[in-house]
Amino acid sequence: MAEAAGPAIAARVVSRIRQKCELLAETPGEIGVARPELGEDVRSFPVPPQALFFRYRRSEVQVIRILHERQDLDVAYPE
Repeated sequence: MAEAAGPAIAARVVSRIRQKCELLAETPGEIGVARPELGEDVRSFPVPPQALFFRYRRSEVQVIRILHERQDLDVAYPE
């Protein structure tokens, strides 16, 4: 990402993603959209222009993928 967008923009994107991950960890089960079509307990949460795909496991949040909004879910999550 840093090569395509530049290091300053990449740093801001990473910072926003980290902030949302902390929010997910602080509010387990309260935010995000259930995505059963992608797997058991998979949820998604927008961090424009990305989306986080994650699941709660015990006392932790497992981030499964981070996709740009232009990426195709069928390619990212093949059956």
